[in-house]
Amino acid sequence: MQDEANSPSPEEPENTSPEEPGRLTRDECIMGMIVHALGISTAFLGPLIIWQTKGKESAFVSEHAKEALNFQITLAAILLACWNFAPDEWFPLLLSAYLVVNTMFCVPAIIAASKGKPFRYWLPVRLIV
Repeated sequence: MQDEANSPSPEEPENTSPEEPGRLTRDECIMGMIVHALGISTAFLGPLIIWQTKGKESAFVSEHAKEALNFQITLAAILLACWNFAPDEWFPLLLSAYLVVNTMFCVPAIIAASKGKPFRYWLPVRLIV
């Protein structure tokens, strides 16, 4: 008798949605990770493409894409300024420093996105809000 009392009645609709409202899906977390990882390899182009394509589907992906895009634009502007004003023989050193800094800042962002948490870089000029 107790089993019948605990079973749902046929009139009650079951929760058919696999995700709770407001909860992140695994795909959203993966896209957030991809946005930051693409920033390492493609600078601002990868985050820009993800923001334009997947940003409308998920607020989480949009926020991570905008944050990665702002960071990559800021780093690109710094690299461009260094390229224009530093002596030519310094550019290989500046480029390698750019790659190291880019990777060092993107790895914590990838980890935060994998856990479904927001992330803010401390360096960028926030051009896209």
